[in-house]
Amino acid sequence: MSGYGGANAKMSDVLRSVLLLTAGVLVVFVIGRIFFTVEPDRPVSEVDYLTAAEGVEPSAGFDPWVPEQLPDGWMANSARIDAATWEMGVVTDDDEFVGIRQLLDGDGEALDRAIDEDAREETVNGVVWQVSDSGDELVYATTEDDVTTVVRSTTSAEVTRDYVSSLVRFSELASADASR
Repeated sequence: MSGYGGANAKMSDVLRSVLLLTAGVLVVFVIGRIFFTVEPDRPVSEVDYLTAAEGVEPSAGFDPWVPEQLPDGWMANSARIDAATWEMGVVTDDDEFVGIRQLLDGDGEALDRAIDEDAREETVNGVVWQVSDSGDELVYATTEDDVTTVVRSTTSAEVTRDYVSSLVRFSELASADASR
């Protein structure tokens, strides 16, 4: 009869040990997360958009637009060429987004998809843009020489317009740098 109590006591010891070990591991995990985890200020990687832009004309067949210079605190976090498309994304100092997409679009279909029916015209640096505001995103779009350019932004209208006005053809930027 005394054998029954010993078996139950051993099982309860095992359960107690498992619970204590689990609690200990959880405590170590929580302490590690609190004191030893470092969150980066900006958890995105910066890319060299000018280097990426060098390959657009040879592969996509057009001279891309790039910002002459990004404002302090802004960071290009994506730049890619895919067939006949150039895309570049920027994170602002307020963690907002501005992106430019250019593609060969002979029929203007991409322009029609990019803007709302109630878009207004706005001229920036001699280029006529169709501008639409959906509330959470501002869109500037234009087509020139069968290339449609779309700028999408979650920043303010003023900041977006400043970004659009900073766009220059890459070849102009490259030739200006070469002459310095």
